Amino acid sequence: MPELHIRRYLPSDQEAVWRLHVLASQEQGVYSGSGYWDQDIREIEQSYLSLNGDFLTGWLGDRLVTMGGLLPWPGHRAEVKRLQVHPEFWPQGYGKIMLAALEQRAGELGYHTIHIEASSIQLRIRHLLERCGFANVGQIERSDAILLIYEKLLNSD
Repeated sequence: MPELHIRRYLPSDQEAVWRLHVLASQEQGVYSGSGYWDQDIREIEQSYLSLNGDFLTGWLGDRLVTMGGLLPWPGHRAEVKRLQVHPEFWPQGYGKIMLAALEQRAGELGYHTIHIEASSIQLRIRHLLERCGFANVGQIERSDAILLIYEKLLNSD
């Protein structure tokens, strides 16, 4: 597997991040068009970086293949948001690498627990979370989807 270079989001990444967001969401069947619900992905500096969160990107050469963000929650918790892998690279372990990088970064930022919500139809992400030690702790029923809530305690080294 080629080496994945993970780094913090840069403003010059915006177009590639948006394209990956749309493509991966469409492939998973969860894209509802552009709207207020994806404003955070259009304003990463304000939505993640300025709030004691972070947004990481994973590159193979000059190609963005994975990404994910961290948002602060009360009680030393962080939420993983926008975890995506380019569909061409789904079976190659890059989601697991990005999730591990987000976990490490959350610990560096002082968070003790991370959580993530996944639609009931997002089988790939649900399997990834379960393989990486996340526990399903509940669900939220919305008119358009059922969101499953997963959590993981971080090591407190």
